[in-house]
Formats: sequence, structure tokens, C-alpha cells
Amino acid sequence: MNRIRRARRDKEEGEAKFKHFQDRLRMYRKRVEKHLASVALLAANFQAKHKKAQAARDEELTKLKKVIEKFESKGPC
Repeated sequence: MNRIRRARRDKEEGEAKFKHFQDRLRMYRKRVEKHLASVALLAANFQAKHKKAQAARDEELTKLKKVIEKFESKGPC
């Protein structure tokens, strides 16, 4: 009789531990998924800012090239 009670108690404790570990795993998985989503959003924002800044630099470089070409086309003063 004691063996049966002990086996049932061990089974219940094992199931409780397993459920606890499943809950912790679920909690950590949610936390990791939130973090990955945040990182992806930050990466997308950085990429957009980088492209915008690159376009502004390219535009400025084009303006400078035009000024240099205009200056060189005039020849020596």
C-alpha cells in the first residue's frame, strides 16, 4: 500500500515539476520572441535611416561634383 501511495505521490510531483518547467519555458519563449521582434524593428528603423542618410550624402556629392565641373569648365581666370 505504501508503495502505491509513494508511486502516486512521485507521479504527481513529477507532473507538477513538468508543468512548472513547461510554464517557465513558455514564459522564456515569449520573452525571447518579444526581444527578437524588438531587434527586428530596430534593425528595420536603422536600415531606413541609413538609406535616407545615404541618399542625402549622394545628393550632396552630386551637387559638389556639379560645382567642381562648372568651376573646371570656366578654366583659369
